[in-house]
Amino acid sequence: MQARGNNAISQFVAVTGADEDTAKYYLEANGYDLEAAAVQSGGAGAAPKKDAEDTGAKNVGLEFDAQAYGEQLQRTFAVLLDESDPHAHAFSDVTLVVHGEKVPAHRVILSAWSPVLRDYLLANADKREVELQLPHQELSVPVFKQVLRFIYTGCTELSKEIAIPLLELSNQLQVQSLKDKTSEFIFVAEQKKDIGHLLELARKYESKHLEKRCAAHLADRFEDCLRDDSLNSLPVSTWSELLLRDDIRVSNEEDVFKAVIKYAQTNPVTKDDTLKALLPLVRFELLPNRFLVEEVDLNPELKELAFVHALVHEAYRQKLYQQTGGAPPTARRAGRGKGRGVAGGVWSSALMSPGIEVLEGGKTVRHTGAGKGTTQSWQSVALDSWLSSGTHVYTFKIDKNASNWLFIGVAARSWEGYTDTSNGYVGHYHDSWGFGSYTGWGRAHASKNSAFGPSFKTGDVVQMTVNMDLKTVAYSVNDENLGVCHKNIADEVCPAVTLYKKGDQITLQA
Repeated sequence: MQARGNNAISQFVAVTGADEDTAKYYLEANGYDLEAAAVQSGGAGAAPKKDAEDTGAKNVGLEFDAQAYGEQLQRTFAVLLDESDPHAHAFSDVTLVVHGEKVPAHRVILSAWSPVLRDYLLANADKREVELQLPHQELSVPVFKQVLRFIYTGCTELSKEIAIPLLELSNQLQVQSLKDKTSEFIFVAEQKKDIGHLLELARKYESKHLEKRCAAHLADRFEDCLRDDSLNSLPVSTWSELLLRDDIRVSNEEDVFKAVIKYAQTNPVTKDDTLKALLPLVRFELLPNRFLVEEVDLNPELKELAFVHALVHEAYRQKLYQQTGGAPPTARRAGRGKGRGVAGGVWSSALMSPGIEVLEGGKTVRHTGAGKGTTQSWQSVALDSWLSSGTHVYTFKIDKNASNWLFIGVAARSWEGYTDTSNGYVGHYHDSWGFGSYTGWGRAHASKNSAFGPSFKTGDVVQMTVNMDLKTVAYSVNDENLGVCHKNIADEVCPAVTLYKKGDQITLQA
């Protein structure tokens, strides 16, 4: 029962975008019978199992189907918001008063999505009508109704006129998923990319998503920003996001180091704190030895900062291991921007399961449902790129994740997962390393799975960086850098993906 409960919570998160606490709260508040649902619903969401032994009986084990469950909830909740339906408000147990207008609602639904509303409703549990104090009186009612629509259905209507008030209100009510989606809309809609304005919004409304998008934009224009000193006006938190990225467009790490020193010097009062926050994010192991001596060791402004000596010592240690051909105890980080190749390739017909088809254009692969007599089985395919040196970056668009069981990673020549459709996902055996979309299965290797980063779903973009010099594989999802997932991979690997359910589809973008 516990395993099924955890599975239902994870799948609810994947479908709705809510966090795990919210999912658990919602399921428990609704008296959801996880055991009954597991019997009544069929198969996409839960951990795939081997085919049961054929005993002649007709019993079939079925699993909780989060997609069907989520779609049913969406349809039902949409009816509850339909003001034209005379029965829509029959089940309402609270009326929210927003600047004089009364809005019927449902405590459990509001509480499942917003911890702020949950606490407020609990504090007013004895009241049928609860008044909400919201900003922007002229916009608060229509904006609040858009928030309600998102809470009830996962959908909303965004426009330039209401985007910022919606960001403010979603932040105030702590509806994180809506805040992230609104932040993305604002970033894309800002044609001139006034980064100063966008960063101010990110700071004011505590949007890490918007700050990360700004950092990605600055990384692509890093050298131009160095020339016009525009980086000196950034907050430290944005600098941190920027320095964590592999894709900074810069000729060498020396320029990154100098930029950090220059930035810290713009405010002498906070200089040491700024250096303490940012210098560990500079990749000292990429700095030339002479630069380390002349610009770091002998720099009078850095001599009194003990942590700098530790950074330099670690850099020399990394260089020593590299020269001797050994693997350092802690993995070195990748190079930056221009030193990092954007990889390509085509899907290999020789390294492809029978249930995979390559669509027109050659970049997209899809699970056909064939190959095992079932619409659900591990179907894998690799690129024709064998990697043995250098750093290679692959970007995958998740066109459809119908199963919530996709894996993206690398495999050695010995890997046989293309034919083993019962167990053969990338990362299942010792000679493959994968990143899985299912919550809690992010890091997959040698039949072991553990949590790594967020799950990824339909519409997301996953970037994989394979550093063959360091023998590491790192990932990002939607520009969020997750860092290194696997170390000590094989000396020669190829990128590979695994799809599980008919309709699952991935496109290689670059």
